[in-house]
Amino acid sequence: EALNDIFARMPPPLEVSEACTRCLWGVVPYWVVAMTASCFSSLLTVGGFIIQKKAVQSMSAKLRWPRIGDIILSPQWILGFLVAILLPFPCTMAAYALAPMSLISPLIGFTILVNYIMAPRFLGERLQPIPDTIAGSFIIAGTVLTTAFGERDEGEVDIDLEQMIERLTNRVFVIALGCLFSGMLPSFLYMRLRKEAIKKAAVARPSSPPLMQLLLPAFMYGGFGCLTNIGLKAVSELTAAGAPVLVCGAVGVGVLPGACLQLNFLNRGLRLYPQVIFFPVSSAMLLVANTVYGALFYQEYTTFIETPTHL
Repeated sequence: EALNDIFARMPPPLEVSEACTRCLWGVVPYWVVAMTASCFSSLLTVGGFIIQKKAVQSMSAKLRWPRIGDIILSPQWILGFLVAILLPFPCTMAAYALAPMSLISPLIGFTILVNYIMAPRFLGERLQPIPDTIAGSFIIAGTVLTTAFGERDEGEVDIDLEQMIERLTNRVFVIALGCLFSGMLPSFLYMRLRKEAIKKAAVARPSSPPLMQLLLPAFMYGGFGCLTNIGLKAVSELTAAGAPVLVCGAVGVGVLPGACLQLNFLNRGLRLYPQVIFFPVSSAMLLVANTVYGALFYQEYTTFIETPTHL
């Protein structure tokens, strides 16, 4: 009976009413367009990260090109940045503009699946059948369920800067943000103080690195990544609502520090650990952070309050 109740509440996947106001050409729902754009950007993202991993592990590049944190500004790294970040950017913005963040974020599971396919092929890394297959299956299953039960329509409400500020200062979101930073600060300090020990452990155990040390850059990547994605969605919503260019630009500039730190910790993880191990873990961290904090900031959790079985 419980399962029947759950599936009875699920909206038909592709049911489109005759008066569809949030559909492309009046036929394809915006959330379908958003998911398609997000999946396409996943292909580019994984390909770009593979190029960046080769760049950060190149000894000649480390000696020849300038370095900022864990980022090596070599031509190969810049090519990876172009493929992984700049080319998918329009797809990402379109996805966030057309669908709720709690629906788009779990599609990171598709990115993990693409990584399982591409990383062994282009980096020569070996999959561990037992943990990788089981973990990957759970991640994909979670992605399917979240997509099936997630809120698909944000309605026609225009969002202005005042509403964004109100959401940013919402007590629940501020408390959640404090919890996030209280975990990120000691993680950063530990990585800073134990830098050489972490590096030696990663070299000594490349196929089975210490889990807690592996989680540190993955957690930092997920934390800064969710803040970046919340900001990008804010820019897309403000733009769609017709906000002034200066306002959209200011919010976009505010996103840049978090995006740079996210990219830095991603490159640290790729430099230390095999991509087939680090990328799924960091993506899972980003998936959880995006879904939770995106739902809190954009108050998408109200849908789950009305239908708790979806949660």
